[in-house]
Amino acid sequence: MRKLFAVAALAGGLMIPLAGPSNARTVMVHECNSASIEAMMCGAEYDYDVSMCDLVSPGEYNACRGEATTKWARCMTSC
Repeated sequence: MRKLFAVAALAGGLMIPLAGPSNARTVMVHECNSASIEAMMCGAEYDYDVSMCDLVSPGEYNACRGEATTKWARCMTSC
């Protein structure tokens, strides 16, 4: 556990273990740096999702945009 916090301190974010020691994976819990590759990928995916909203019926357009925005926000907080 001490190593986990040391790695988290070096990485500059809080790390949360997702599994036991035999299958240890961690995720960073912080927002993306807006200039990072991850943030650019989130933005590109958002642009694609919004462009796909142009193909839905007018009644579904706002829901589609809302879903794209929610997906983008989730992406920006998970990298």
